[in-house]
Amino acid sequence: MSEQEQKKTIIQEIEEEVDETIHPFLEKILNNLKPIGLTIAAIVLGAGLYSGYDFYQQSQQEKAANELGNLLAIKDNKARAEKLEVFLTGAPDNLKIGVQLELARTYMDSKDYDKAAQVFARLAGVEDDSLKPVAILGQVKALEFSKQYAQALEILEKNKQDFPGEYNEQVTQRVAFLAEKVEDWTKALAAYEELKAGAQGGETKFFDYKIQVLKKKVSS
Repeated sequence: MSEQEQKKTIIQEIEEEVDETIHPFLEKILNNLKPIGLTIAAIVLGAGLYSGYDFYQQSQQEKAANELGNLLAIKDNKARAEKLEVFLTGAPDNLKIGVQLELARTYMDSKDYDKAAQVFARLAGVEDDSLKPVAILGQVKALEFSKQYAQALEILEKNKQDFPGEYNEQVTQRVAFLAEKVEDWTKALAAYEELKAGAQGGETKFFDYKIQVLKKKVSS
């Protein structure tokens, strides 16, 4: 294999990896989400004395947490998603975010990306500064997997101000990738130039290659 062919192969591998990678924080949430029932049950048991009404409310939450634990044990993704959707309609407020994260993960695992995107969109509307950027990235990734690149790019750009500084590189990577997919060469070029500038002395060969290619496309 010639040096040029090797270079193209490496670049293709990098592009495929960029396409398939979810933001690490999102992966951590989706892959390591523990049964919420255990946590809620511990809170209930350690909370002390209640009035009759409070005790009833807490017992209902404990019951819901136990039910949720049983749903999370269902192996079949389709069956688990259906049960979680039903459970969500009557779930206590303090369980709803966790249920929806589990639901989104289940839809992603079963490759039902349209429904995953809908769940992430609901989560993005929750007033939680730490959750919102993760939910937006999840929605964008689900739309990418379903090849709805233009919509994914629109959502990402519309919500760009909601991402803390630590997300800048991740967001710019997604913009670069999506802009290429919709053949917005100027936007893609600007994104790759930003990524190269942010490399701060690191490896830039991939960015150099993309910038070179995109400059030709912009000027053609």
